[in-house]
Amino acid sequence: MTIYRRARSKYWYIRFSRRGQQIHESTRSTSGRQAQQIEEGRRAMLARGETRTSLVTFPLTEELIRRP
Repeated sequence: MTIYRRARSKYWYIRFSRRGQQIHESTRSTSGRQAQQIEEGRRAMLARGETRTSLVTFPLTEELIRRP
């Protein structure tokens, strides 16, 4: 995993490979130190097998589907 800044951007990004696919994510942080901490947290999530989508639930969506 790597953190970097894109040209003309004030935000730091994370770049990593998952299942053979290159993934780039914004940390939404302008601080290099904070971006490093975010990257470490993201690395720990991936090591546990978690993804961002596995942490999000959509109870309202299920409720809307059940409505007649």
